[in-house]
Amino acid sequence: MVKAYILTVDTDGGQRITQSERQIHGVGIPWQFVNGLILTNNNVVDYSTFRNFLFYRRNMIPAEIAVYLGHRRVWEHFIADEVEYALVLEDDFQIIDLENLRTAIKDAIAHPSSWDIIKFFDVWSKRPVAAMDLGSTRFVCRKYPPNGAVAYLLKASAARALLSRKRIYRPVDEDISRPWEFSLRVWSSERNLVTENAKALGGSLLDAERSGEEHARRKNPIRYIFIRNLLELSKLIRSKRYQRRIRENPICTPV
Repeated sequence: MVKAYILTVDTDGGQRITQSERQIHGVGIPWQFVNGLILTNNNVVDYSTFRNFLFYRRNMIPAEIAVYLGHRRVWEHFIADEVEYALVLEDDFQIIDLENLRTAIKDAIAHPSSWDIIKFFDVWSKRPVAAMDLGSTRFVCRKYPPNGAVAYLLKASAARALLSRKRIYRPVDEDISRPWEFSLRVWSSERNLVTENAKALGGSLLDAERSGEEHARRKNPIRYIFIRNLLELSKLIRSKRYQRRIRENPICTPV
């Protein structure tokens, strides 16, 4: 069974809830809203400032921590409901190809042994390194999954793996873009079937805080550049091992 969970901090009757309800009905699966959090600072027990300093290029802003904790809340609801698959959506999602989204979900859950997470929205898309055809849908794997957590399908085992990280230190989509840390296989639909529509819904809830963090980061550019380059090198090396693992699946084809 598959169920959709929509993460929101909107109030009943709000614009984000209204447009989410209007769109999710077309998918044809059970669904529910999950209330997220609003934080005013990053002084929460679930956030590791030490690991953030070591393994991420900047401080996480309170809104990013809140979003991550909201996704964790979704995963917990998913596991408690004892369903097999969850379609996770943020409340600024917009479906751009309903027919192919419905087909992609059906094709994915009919072949569960080949994936752990499937993303239906990527912020940017680099050239795929592998592809697989499940039913009539083509899914692709890039050297590492692009950012963006607006819409993705995951198995219960993947949710448990992600929840095994007890203290967070980078944004949720950055963690998903490093699937080797959780022994997961992350695929994307060949093209985006869902997009984010924050601008039409009053703007991103993260942009203002991120601008402030960007300004603070510029005060120490040497440290930022050094850490960024070091982390990117590590990510590149580990992604090569990840690609080899993906290509071991006999139904995958190199691209």
